[in-house]
Amino acid sequence: MGEHSTILASRGLGKSFGALQVNRNINLDVRLGEALAIIGPNGAGKTTLINQIAGAMRPDEGQILFLGQNITGFPAYRMARLGIGRSFQRTTLFPEFTVFENMRLAAQSQLPGWFHIWRPASGWEDINDAAMETLETVGLAGRSQLAAGALSHGEQRQLELGMALALRPQLLLLDEPMAGMSLDESLRITELLLKLKGTITLVLVEHDMDAVFAIADRIAVLVYGELLAVGDPETIRNDPAVVEAYLGEG
Repeated sequence: MGEHSTILASRGLGKSFGALQVNRNINLDVRLGEALAIIGPNGAGKTTLINQIAGAMRPDEGQILFLGQNITGFPAYRMARLGIGRSFQRTTLFPEFTVFENMRLAAQSQLPGWFHIWRPASGWEDINDAAMETLETVGLAGRSQLAAGALSHGEQRQLELGMALALRPQLLLLDEPMAGMSLDESLRITELLLKLKGTITLVLVEHDMDAVFAIADRIAVLVYGELLAVGDPETIRNDPAVVEAYLGEG
């Protein structure tokens, strides 16, 4: 593959709710192995775009291509099987289960026939090892026996990110992973995403500009549902149209 091989592409993507067009004519390439951040004011259509890529919403116009395959309108479970993972704005954990049990469920679910109760003991050992390895990756190995509901908000987001990673996606969609976090928690997630960079393709929707400029290789700016600019962080930081439309707000 070339230096900038494309793992995901949208072509003329559009989505409307009644008379309101939330995304229009979005042409965006995601490069294999990069961290691409999608930024923009509230109501710019960022989550709607992520929902279409993840299979939670069907586009009204245009196409989505994954590794050259047209996956437009595929449901979320088919996207996941192809290798597109996702974390959500709100945590989606089993709060009564331990941290380890949550992670083990995620690790199990990516195996064929994972629901089979009579899996050999060696199979369970593999799953347990994979679950602990991912907990170590996200910095929660020491919290493995706590109930997930007892974790702090930031730790719950770390666990959810780990559960998404346990599915071994090629592309991971992150919808505002820093939402509602303290500064320390945001820094922890930023460090984790920096550690993951290069090992997995990341598409990140985020309002925390410090995190965006620390993590992203490229930034796409959405304004009023349209792609205003795409470029490296320095280019975006100094783009007068971007500053006027978004970065200059604060």
